[in-house]
Amino acid sequence: MTTAKKGDDPEPDPYTQLNSIEAFYMGDTAGAANYILKFATALDDYDRWSNVYFGLWTSEIPQDYDNIILPNGSFTANTDRSAGTFEPEYTFSRTYPNETIVTFTGGTITVAAEGDTFTITADLTDGQGNPYQYRYIGKVRVSDESPHHLPKITSNVDASFYLAEGTYFGDYYKNGTSLIDIGFTSADVFMSVEFLSEGSEKFSADVLKPGTYTINADRSQYTLTPGEEYNKAGWEYLPVGTYCRVIGNTDTYGFATAGTVTVEKSGSQYTLAFDLTTPEGKMIKGNYSGTLTLTDGTEQPVLSQLEEDRVVDLSHIESGRMVYSGTWYNNGMNNWTIYVKDESIDNIDGMIFDFNMPDVGFLPEGIPTGSYELSSVAKENTMVPGFINTYLAGTWYIWANAGGSYGKAAPIKTGSLTIGKEGDIWTLDFEMYDDARPAHMISGSWSGPIRVVNEWD
Repeated sequence: MTTAKKGDDPEPDPYTQLNSIEAFYMGDTAGAANYILKFATALDDYDRWSNVYFGLWTSEIPQDYDNIILPNGSFTANTDRSAGTFEPEYTFSRTYPNETIVTFTGGTITVAAEGDTFTITADLTDGQGNPYQYRYIGKVRVSDESPHHLPKITSNVDASFYLAEGTYFGDYYKNGTSLIDIGFTSADVFMSVEFLSEGSEKFSADVLKPGTYTINADRSQYTLTPGEEYNKAGWEYLPVGTYCRVIGNTDTYGFATAGTVTVEKSGSQYTLAFDLTTPEGKMIKGNYSGTLTLTDGTEQPVLSQLEEDRVVDLSHIESGRMVYSGTWYNNGMNNWTIYVKDESIDNIDGMIFDFNMPDVGFLPEGIPTGSYELSSVAKENTMVPGFINTYLAGTWYIWANAGGSYGKAAPIKTGSLTIGKEGDIWTLDFEMYDDARPAHMISGSWSGPIRVVNEWD
């Protein structure tokens, strides 16, 4: 052991002290609870200061929203939102006045409490392996910013429905089924049922085929999509799938996770019998006799100019651009776009990939790697389907960029993109579908350098 002699300078503390904290409980997803911690540093010698954010996931879900205690634990980097991890997407520093952002992709964060005093220590690294060390010592008060679960039914439900209206979405899941979402109404119960019937090339009044439909998550023919609350931490809980809503002073919900709906048909008249069960063991029973009023949810103008599936050839494109457009869509999220195209070369393929990302500002290193799905509903970490807003917006396939104009184009509506990166080389692998009926597959891959550009400031 080395002891400092009188007059020796002590070793400098390697940790940057965090002087204040705001702590928020953001809700739970898949059995893990999410906490966002926001700290501030003191001014340095150059009049700079930082906000530092930690996005933690723990197994301890609060039971008392009025007295939430930050759990102790050790957290390592991961993007799967499992307990005992911190999420790089929400673990970063923003240094002012230039608003420089550093995202932390490795290391460990520990939380330890003695009485009401917390010690929060972070030994972190960025994407280039540069080290960052922070420490906070003091009290922590957690504010509840979580979306609260929908209240559940407390007794069995048995309803006679007098109205049935729904929408046909065609082969929505690209598996040879017909998705039909029907709402049934009684005096005090609304029932939403997501049927997966036999595949149909086009809409007709009898797309819902007679038979017994069973709750099953595999999305095969003659199944019902299980009911559940949809939530991404920080968002409102929404009912999806097959569920009932009992109308009262406070509406309550029953999510069907087992059981059947039997469909019979005579002429234009349908008879349905509901025999469903919730995870809490409550029964959802009901019946309906009458006509079904269905609308065609697939009937939209086709914008795609493709006539067949397309394997995209991006081999002529040497580099891409990743553009940050701030809050362009005004939806509470940040807009990012990857362009893999070159207007200077005639008659070649190109791609535009458009994203809704968390509102964390410009990221010099670009958006995180991983898989991204197209989503018709604006959600964080998803891709924006193609549309026209006086110009091509969202996600598109393009061809023949002759003189800057597109000889052919196709809006991307469904599918996924996987982004990877090694050193300065990015990789893009995609399998997507346009808006044609039936849809054309648009697939391909590309690798190369991508320049990250801030076009918002």
